[in-house]
Amino acid sequence: MRVQESVFVANLDAELAARMAARVKKLVDEQFDRVHIFEMCAACSGRTKVMGTAELVKDRDFYVI
Repeated sequence: MRVQESVFVANLDAELAARMAARVKKLVDEQFDRVHIFEMCAACSGRTKVMGTAELVKDRDFYVI
């Protein structure tokens, strides 16, 4: 799910998150790009606020933003 032009939320299990991170690493230009992968715990996701047409991603323990 695209959050902004270059921000995405993904509902992934640990294995798929690791595969995604490995694929992203191959694409990153170490001199130019910045990539942040944040894991959100259940407590954090419970405090997440969404507004407008935004959707809160649920049902997984691991989120990539």
